[in-house]
Amino acid sequence: GPIRYLPGFTQHFLNGKTYTSRELLARARAAVEEIGKGKKVVVVDGVGYPAVGSICGTSNAEVAYALGAPVLLVGPAGVGDSLDSFNMMRTFFEAHRVRVLGSVLNKGNAKNMKGMTSGELQAFLNGAIGRYAPSCCVFGVVPEMSLQDLDLEQRTETVVRN
Repeated sequence: GPIRYLPGFTQHFLNGKTYTSRELLARARAAVEEIGKGKKVVVVDGVGYPAVGSICGTSNAEVAYALGAPVLLVGPAGVGDSLDSFNMMRTFFEAHRVRVLGSVLNKGNAKNMKGMTSGELQAFLNGAIGRYAPSCCVFGVVPEMSLQDLDLEQRTETVVRN
């Protein structure tokens, strides 16, 4: 990708030995425009948590703003942690004038979902999120699984695709 945080990058950036923030964001825009030619949708995957790269002026929020892209947050499954994490991430993106669509919860399991089904947890969290972010919603829960949980055909497809 056009922005990569390899070991030593931050130090090089701060010492003026890399592209500037403006140049890095322009490179990201150019890459997305090139990939997006002839496509209706382009999914841009951020790196780590929302503020990664902020010291360089290229946090996930700054990149999303430069691209004019709304954001779908991926956070932990569960009740309290998912709401707290969503709220923290949402406010960071909104502070950078980026529209947050909602969230997908990752690694849902019986323990963190408190015995609720994915649909029940989704409905419960949508009610809670509606109190402070009425335009956002939880789109779903990705179940926690290991490669052993998949059958042999699915495992082969997963390994080949990755």
